[in-house]
Amino acid sequence: MSDDDWASATSSEHGPAALTLSIAQDGREAVEVFSYLVDEYARIATQAEQVPGPTLTGALLYATATEAMRLGQTARDYGRYDIALAAFTRAVDLREQELGPDHPDTLVSRNKAARAMRLHGLYLEAEAEHREVMELQLRKPGGATNPDTLTSRDNLARVLRLLNRPDQAEAEHRKVLQLRIQVLGAQHPDTLTTRSGRARALLKQGDDLRARGNQQGAAEHYREAEREHRAVLAARMRLLPHGNGGGEDHPDTLSSRNDLGRALLAVGRAAEAEFECRTALEGRIRVLGENHPHSLSSHQDLGSILLSLGQFAEAEKEFRDAYLGRARILGRSHPDTRDSLKWLGDVEDKIKGGEADNIGTRRALKEPSDPALLRLNGRLPRLRDISEVQDPDFLRQLGLHPARTAHAYVEREIDDDLKGLLKESSFVILIGNSATGKTRTALEAAITMLADHVLVAPLDRQSVTPAVNIAAKLHECVLWLDDFYALAGPEGLVSDHVDMLIRDTTHHRVIIGTISDKNWDRFTDRSHGAAHVSNNKVLEKAHTRDMELAWSPTELRHLAAAGQEWPPSEQLDSRGSWPLYLTGGAELFTEWERARSSARQEEVCGAALVSAAVDCVRSGLMHPPSVALLNRIHHLYHPFPDDAETRAAAWRWATHARHATAALSLRPAASSERGDTTHVEVFSYLIDEYERRATVEEQVPAAVLEAILAEPDTSATEAMRIGETLRRGGHYEAALSAFEKAASDRSMRLGEHDPDTLASRNQLARMLRLTGRLEAAETEQTAVLAAQERVLGPNHEDTLMSRDNLARILRNTGRPDLARAEHEAVLRSRTRMLGEEHQATLTSRANRARALAELGQYGRALAEHQHVLKIRQAKLGAKHPETLSSRSDLARLLSIVGSEEAAEGSIAKARQTLRRAETLYREVCDEREQVLGRDHPDTVETREAHRRLISQLRELSLRHDTEQP
Repeated sequence: MSDDDWASATSSEHGPAALTLSIAQDGREAVEVFSYLVDEYARIATQAEQVPGPTLTGALLYATATEAMRLGQTARDYGRYDIALAAFTRAVDLREQELGPDHPDTLVSRNKAARAMRLHGLYLEAEAEHREVMELQLRKPGGATNPDTLTSRDNLARVLRLLNRPDQAEAEHRKVLQLRIQVLGAQHPDTLTTRSGRARALLKQGDDLRARGNQQGAAEHYREAEREHRAVLAARMRLLPHGNGGGEDHPDTLSSRNDLGRALLAVGRAAEAEFECRTALEGRIRVLGENHPHSLSSHQDLGSILLSLGQFAEAEKEFRDAYLGRARILGRSHPDTRDSLKWLGDVEDKIKGGEADNIGTRRALKEPSDPALLRLNGRLPRLRDISEVQDPDFLRQLGLHPARTAHAYVEREIDDDLKGLLKESSFVILIGNSATGKTRTALEAAITMLADHVLVAPLDRQSVTPAVNIAAKLHECVLWLDDFYALAGPEGLVSDHVDMLIRDTTHHRVIIGTISDKNWDRFTDRSHGAAHVSNNKVLEKAHTRDMELAWSPTELRHLAAAGQEWPPSEQLDSRGSWPLYLTGGAELFTEWERARSSARQEEVCGAALVSAAVDCVRSGLMHPPSVALLNRIHHLYHPFPDDAETRAAAWRWATHARHATAALSLRPAASSERGDTTHVEVFSYLIDEYERRATVEEQVPAAVLEAILAEPDTSATEAMRIGETLRRGGHYEAALSAFEKAASDRSMRLGEHDPDTLASRNQLARMLRLTGRLEAAETEQTAVLAAQERVLGPNHEDTLMSRDNLARILRNTGRPDLARAEHEAVLRSRTRMLGEEHQATLTSRANRARALAELGQYGRALAEHQHVLKIRQAKLGAKHPETLSSRSDLARLLSIVGSEEAAEGSIAKARQTLRRAETLYREVCDEREQVLGRDHPDTVETREAHRRLISQLRELSLRHDTEQP
């Protein structure tokens, strides 16, 4: 600003402060202009000795109380806490003179000034001021629940935490949170602010407990803090306005993300913490500026995370940026500045003392303790290193069939598209039959495009998170998930992992997954409930590409150009595939089929072992089944003589390599340290082909599923998937046991209120209802719903699913009026969030129609069922289980209406209505037998309803004939 500008500003009619507010195009400019005015007033005043020195912000002498409040707020938002404190102090002085010391506006100004004291590092002064203001506010009518009082109390709690009194701080935050939920609601921004403050206090309590040696208590506080910060972050991303600094870039959202990073560090997930804090730092710099105190806090927190990862040089840089910025903006005496200086000194001492490892890629490549990751000569390989590898075990772990790698790669039509996707950080999934060659295709593209990238390949589900944490430390890498179905979803790859790796465009990280088309259907199946929601979040940023089993004319020309001859047709199945020919998959499947009815005992018993192993994988088991498990269940497929010689012969037949492969391969478990052959891998083509041909009656036997559940190494996610298989098959008691196992396991490992635990408990409550344990179902469902509303929020899909399930219980227990209200509330939320034709919305609409029918509102219920049926038929097909459910609902309603008509004496009309119901029931019964099986509970229920309706029609016919003249 020139001298002429300054003269103009100081001669303004309203003074410099008013001028600042009027000429500023945004808040940042207002603060910059006002800061200049303050500095100039200080310089002029000192030189002229007309007013006190630089501590007096002379420009504020021209401001009204309202202008001072507005400027103080703007200064605080842009990190100029010194100016904010001066502005709010001026507002307090003016309002005390104009309105009196007890006026609500005066107290609001004092509260703002006390908050600025805290931000300025004057903690004791801030505590005293907040307490005095709060006492005055409490004396007023309704003071305890007045929003201004709650704000003062919340601010006091923040000061108490900074004064190292976290127990008092948490207690205050908890009381304010309860009141704000009552007064404002759980989703109000002020409520979320209090919830965030309480989570910070929990984190501080955990630090104190850990310092006193109470590791378990500390861990519990850390986990709860993480859950709270994650819930607040999700709510803020959903509720805050998007665009222009809203949504993900809103300052409150960025604060939650930074807080979550600190909590993740406390629970030992440093790589995830680094991602969250880096994201918060980038956002804060973009939205608030490099020198804002919040940006400097993110530098500080990121430095702490890098220090915990042993990345001392990077940590030193972050601490130095934080210290220099805080010294310049907050002053050298501010507690935060002193804290940065301490951390900077500590990390410099570590570097001088030689404690720093060579950070980054080299450290990640050498970590020997990471479980079950694919290694070459004891190290994580680069892609260029594996192009010449011939070791069959290494290739098998990579997902390649040795017979395929013995031949030169043949160009596929998808190659150019796939290579284009790999040019940037990306997430790619190839979908197709096991014999399409999708793994080889993906690997060839990766080697061509990303030769210098490190390959990080987890070999089991438990190794996914460590693998992601390592990948997050690397600048260039490929996270290789050959069996995506076994490695993704709850307890495996989740959406946060995807964001962590590919969101940072300054690095080049790629995630590549492959999955069979049948497992893709399972992974995206909506009936998996909460897992479906989690799975969909994983897929939101994925590029999915389908690969066909049959080769196209272009690919066949490439095959010929490579000097390869197409095999005789008798050596291929009807769909024809070069990889299928190389592996001998079709011939092996034919031999397995023949052996199942063989007269030779070793063949039929060997085929039974193969059948048992195939069904283990079909059931939802994600790790290779154990030899011991197959030895326990093979008799379910064929009577097995209980002698060692027969068993040994059967195993030799099943594991003997023929047509370039064996049906079963004996392998050590991925985590086995001894290398003993305790587990079995199944040739994947056998599974795919059997799934394609299997009829509804050829489902996995319930006894097999129950045996798998009893295995000690069956994970919670596997139990969930097996439970879904049992539920769909109508084995409700066994499904109940599966969900009990999943809920118990997750509750012990994750806590009762973790979202994954709650998803298991929700399915448990559902099965309690389906098995008729309605009282227990209601108790469990009510508890789950309350926890989900608190942890996930009322509009989360998991919460809505629980609420819909609770409404079903209400209907089953004779409370259709309450059920209808619940179903309608869920329907409104789902319609708003998902649209009118989403399958979840249609489920709510069908459920409301059932409640309406039970309330006797038959016309409305009939219209609803017809509407749902029309959409389901169009989107899912006439024989989809949910479409059949709608047709069954319609038949049931027509039978009720027909019975009412008969009771009213309208016999002819009743017969007509009941005949429509009978036709529907007959069709649904036949089709449910085809789709679900003859013994499925839904089929049995439909058959019984059809039988009763036929009897009713006979009685009506006799009655009609008797009444005719």
